[in-house]
Parts: sequence; C-alpha cells; structure tokens
Amino acid sequence: MGEVEGRWLDPKAAAAYLHTTTRDLPNLVESQRIPAPSYRLGPRKPRWDRHSLDAAMLEALGIKPKTDITTAVERACEQMQESRRKSRSKAAGGRNDQRISLS
Repeated sequence: MGEVEGRWLDPKAAAAYLHTTTRDLPNLVESQRIPAPSYRLGPRKPRWDRHSLDAAMLEALGIKPKTDITTAVERACEQMQESRRKSRSKAAGGRNDQRISLS
C-alpha cells in the first residue's frame, strides 16, 4: 500500500492508512474503534481526519497522546535538571571541597 498524504482522507485512503478495507470502516466507526468521518463536503463524501485516526490508534494501545507526551517531556526535563544538580555537586565536592589541615 502506498504512502498516504494529506490530513483529510477519503474512504479509500483511510482504509489504506489503517491497513484495512473500505468495507470495514463503517464497522470500525460503529464499534467506536475509530472516529466518525466528517461529511462537510456532502453526504456522499466522507472524510477522516488522519490526526484523529492516529489518536484513536494510540488510545487503543493505552496511550493518551497529549497527556503521555506532556508527562514524558516533563519527566525528561526533571531528569536533566537532576543530572545537572548531581554533576554540580560532584564538582563542588571534589578536591576543592576537602579540608586540609595546615598544622
């Protein structure tokens, strides 16, 4: 199956993107496994938002896209700050921090 481009997918492109058939799309919508299409172009021209399909697939895997990405970024930032703190404290606690008796 070829590369799908664009954000709004017709039934054929949506099916190709999901690696399924156009016949399966109504069942996937009915079972709420994918979002319903937009009929803004008319009743005979359903279009699926590729970003919504991606979000639905991630949620099926138990991933909440925005929440999990935000959490992951926050954790990464905290880890970077912690490693910087540790490297600074090691530098401060090196030879310069040792007390040497001059007597």
